[in-house]
Order: sequence, then structure tokens, then C-alpha cells
Amino acid sequence: MGKLYSTDLRQRILNAYFNKEGSQRLIAERFNVSPSFVRDLLYHYRTSGDLQPKPHGGRPKLKLDAVALAHLRQLSESNNDFTLEELRQHLPVAVSVPTVYRALKRLALTHKKNTSRYGTR
Repeated sequence: MGKLYSTDLRQRILNAYFNKEGSQRLIAERFNVSPSFVRDLLYHYRTSGDLQPKPHGGRPKLKLDAVALAHLRQLSESNNDFTLEELRQHLPVAVSVPTVYRALKRLALTHKKNTSRYGTR
């Protein structure tokens, strides 16, 4: 993600462009920004009339809500011999095994298998 430039810099770039102080490329060099930033700033200003940067999209929503996380905690604590796949199958929502792993990590639960049930190699 590109860095956010100040409103002051954005205003100076627009002023330079509308005062015909050079092309978009020359203005970009003058203010030490990329030509695509100048192009996108002009487009954003023309369509919205605003200098402020667009809001960040944020991160994707978690697939496991609080209820599912509580259910996962209960499953993990009640039967710690479940594999990640078995835990996944017992959850109320369809998720992948890596999602279960990350959820256990977020809950600060270790997921170590009981090696005594597997026998010797």
C-alpha cells in the first residue's frame, strides 16, 4: 500500500497542475511523488471534489465469530486429542484447517497431540 500524503502536499500538487506549471510527470518529479499518484489524485479530485485520501478497506471479516470461537475453545479443552480436521468438522461453520489453526493460536490454545495413543514407529 502506498504512503498517505498530507493534505497540504495534495493541495500544492493540484494548484501546480491547475496553474499549468507543467505536465503531470513534471509535477510528480517536482514534488517527489509518482506520476500515477498525480494522475489518481486528479481523478479523485475531479470525481469527488475532495482532497482527502480514500478510506482504507480494512481487513477481511473473521470467519469464526465469538460463538464459533467459544465452541472451538470448548471442543479443544474437552477433547485435546482432536486433530485440526476433527475440530473443523465439529464447528458450526464451514472453514479450512488453517483457519482452525489460526483461531486456536488467537485463543492462545496449544494444539499438541497426545503421542502415547499412536504407538512406536
